[in-house]
Amino acid sequence: MILHFELNELDHAADSFTRAYMLEDENVFKGQDSKYFDFLKTRIEIK
Repeated sequence: MILHFELNELDHAADSFTRAYMLEDENVFKGQDSKYFDFLKTRIEIK
C-alpha cells in the first residue's frame, strides 16, 4: 500500500489504505510516516 503512494498511484494507495484502516483502525499506521495517515484523511471521513 505504501508503494502505491510513493509511486504517486494515489487512487490505488487510497484504496489500500482504506482497506487496511477498516481492518485495524489507525493502529495499522503506527510506526509509519504520518504522511500516509494524513493522506487517508483527505480521502475518507475519519471520526
